[in-house]
Amino acid sequence: MGHEAINFGMSELGDALNDELARTNLVNAFMSLQNLARNQADLLEKFSPSVRKRVEILKEIQGQYDELEAKFMEEKAAVVAKYQKLYEPLQAKRCDIVNGEAEGKDAEEILGVPDFWLTALKNNPVVGEAIQPIYDLEKEHKRKGRYNA
Repeated sequence: MGHEAINFGMSELGDALNDELARTNLVNAFMSLQNLARNQADLLEKFSPSVRKRVEILKEIQGQYDELEAKFMEEKAAVVAKYQKLYEPLQAKRCDIVNGEAEGKDAEEILGVPDFWLTALKNNPVVGEAIQPIYDLEKEHKRKGRYNA
């Protein structure tokens, strides 16, 4: 097993436990860590006592760092949850406007913002290129009368 199996961050640990493939990767990562620990013990025996002492001090520092990072991740999760609750009413208002539910019903007027999400996604640099060909195909089918939506 190579070192590439170890690619889990503390923030991804919870998600990994809920996903079968991620659990498998997590088990592989832990097995890799065990192998590294065994190899490290063999490697450390080759060094002088003063070097081994320095490595032990570094391990202690890393342990302190890991504890601090865990505390940070807990606090970060609490802040994210707090702001998610604050975002919810704004997201609901935005949804109502986009879908035309915040307006009075007028038969002559278009409600909401037509093609809002399609336009937003098409202009997104990550997914826009994938959406454009599908959207163009859909328009062509509509033009030719072969599209039932």
